[in-house]
Amino acid sequence: MPKRKPNAIDIRLGKNLAYVRRMKKKTLVDVASALPSPMSDQMLLKYEQGKCSLSAGLLVDLAKVLGCKVTDFYEGIADLLPTSGDLQNIRAAADLNRAFVGMKSKEMQQAVARMAAAIHIEVTERMKVKP
Repeated sequence: MPKRKPNAIDIRLGKNLAYVRRMKKKTLVDVASALPSPMSDQMLLKYEQGKCSLSAGLLVDLAKVLGCKVTDFYEGIADLLPTSGDLQNIRAAADLNRAFVGMKSKEMQQAVARMAAAIHIEVTERMKVKP
């Protein structure tokens, strides 16, 4: 199974962990060695850099060691989540893609692609014009 790449949420969690750790004036070694299942300071650094995903259990353990709430690590995460409008656009794009791929005729696909390109150009030009 291919390894999952860290995403924006992993990176934000890591940055928040590093921030809380520094605010508590703890070193990587202090925190890593105080965990119920100790880890190396290098591994903790990977979590802080967002190179590895933090599990829910590890977040609970880190909060106990750092004397903070688990929710402190989630500061700003809501800003990274898609809004309902984004999700509607994603669904519409997926529906459009399925319909496009399902077209039996290459000529029809090419015509639709040209139409989409023309619409994009028209909309882009209209956005440049200021009333």
